[in-house]
Order: sequence, then structure tokens, then C-alpha cells
Amino acid sequence: MVLLEVLLDVGVDAGRHQEVPHSLLIDFGPTRNMIAPFSALRENVTWYDILAGPLLRDWQVLAAGLIFWFAVQYGSYYAMMRCSGPFRRLPEKERWAWSHRAVAVANGLVCSPSAYLWWFAADTLGDDLYKMYEPYRIPHALIVSYFFWDCLVCFAGGWSWLFKCHAICSFTGTYMLAFPCSHRYVPYFTGCFELSNAFIHVAEMIDAVDGPQTVSAVSKAIFAVLFFLIRVLGGTVIVIAWTNAMVSAMYHRTAHSDICGAIMIIEVWLVMGLQYAWFGEVLRGVKEALGISSPKPIHEKRSQ
Repeated sequence: MVLLEVLLDVGVDAGRHQEVPHSLLIDFGPTRNMIAPFSALRENVTWYDILAGPLLRDWQVLAAGLIFWFAVQYGSYYAMMRCSGPFRRLPEKERWAWSHRAVAVANGLVCSPSAYLWWFAADTLGDDLYKMYEPYRIPHALIVSYFFWDCLVCFAGGWSWLFKCHAICSFTGTYMLAFPCSHRYVPYFTGCFELSNAFIHVAEMIDAVDGPQTVSAVSKAIFAVLFFLIRVLGGTVIVIAWTNAMVSAMYHRTAHSDICGAIMIIEVWLVMGLQYAWFGEVLRGVKEALGISSPKPIHEKRSQ
């Protein structure tokens, strides 16, 4: 008989263990032995636990989130088709790009509680990388569903490899971090990062339909400041701190999986590399706005 053991029991205090607490794992009885653990996995953790655990625990939230993102995408598209002349005059590709931005704005609003929760995660979790932070569980599942949506529209829309790389790394990274792992650090990226992004999308949506340019300019200015403070400066600090904690756990053999840890480290730094590259674009836009340099055509505008 299959037993799903305490995946929803977040009341168990995992504490600091040399091994991942059994209360965070899935016990599939005899069938569990059919999936031999990799040597780089700790004795009581299998790939099934890492890859199936978050899905089995939060599948309702993941499914509801995916439905919601598509509802926002198609709902905003057809609502604007009915009520906005400038929107109807846009080429079809730009109309869909507008609706994709609407989803990104919605995601920023939905993820805003994660930015708030990040302030309290350190006091609640301390140095424990594997303790479930209950208030963050649902917001984390929602951002996983968002990045899955992002992957789908990236490949369906034929976007550039930069955006595809960002979507894949973000989805696989946040999904593996839903083990749970690193809840002390992750809300910063899924909360603060995504909230800062909403301002540039609002500005581009206003520009696309010939909206008030004052609001657009203010939104772009806020975005530029937040991008530097949250993504470039703060992101670098938090990534270094998290990398140090993960490498330390792998070195002292207290990580749930060395392979999983290495993959997450690579993906997080790839995403940070994209932030640095995109910050160059932000600086170029600031110079253009101040009249320091001539405008450079932007062939593709999408979520950072």
C-alpha cells in the first residue's frame, strides 16, 4: 500500500540534521526500492523524492496557477480587443506580446507577498536549508507554475535563446528548490525580483497603446532603480550567500543531493549572468532617456 508520508505536515520541526528529515520525504514502501538512489544522493533520498515530491504535494496549486496565467493571457487579449482601438491596430504578434506582459504584471502582484515573507524567513528558519517555510509554500508553487507557463510561451512564440534559457533555468531551479530547499533565500528571487519587473511591463504596455507617457516614464525610472538595487546589487549578495550555504552543505555531506545542488548553483548563476547582461540594456535605455546616446532599435522586448 502506497503511503505518502507527511508531505503536507509542515508542523514538524525538521531542525538541523545530518540527513534530510524523513518527514519531508515520500515513502512508497516496497516500490521505492525500484528507484535506486544515485551515489551523490543521501541515503534516504531518491530522485523520485526530489522530482515527484513537490508535484504530489502541491499539484492543485500548480494546476490552478497554470490555468490562472493562461486565463490572464487570453482574458487580457480579448478584453483589449473589445475596448481598445490602439490595441486592435497593433500587429497580432505585438498584441500577444502585450498580453504576455499582462501575465508578467499579474505575476509580480501575486508574488509580492514573497518579498514580504523574505524579511522573516531568516529569523524563522535560521541556517536550516531544508525546513519548510509554511507561509511561503503556496507562493512558491505559484511561481513554479508561472515559469512553466513562461517555458510554454517562450517555445511556442519562438523567442530568443536568452529568454528560453531564462525560462528553463527559472522553472527547473524553482521546482527543485520546492523539495523544500533554501526557503530562507528563495523568496528574495521569487518575490523581490518579480515585483521589480512589473514596472517595465506596465511602461511597455502603456507605450504600445499610446497611453500617458508621464506614467510610462515614471514606471521606467522606478524599474531602472529597482533593477539595480534588487537584481544586480541585492541579487549578487543573496546568490553569494546561498551558494556558500549550499556548497558548505555539499562539502559537509548534509545536502540532500550533490547533483541537484550543483545543477541549482549553475542555473542560479546563469540567471544572474542574464541580469548583468540585461542591466547593460537598462543603462543604455537610461542614457537614451537622458539624451546621452542615440536610440538603439530593440528587436525583441520581453520579460527580464
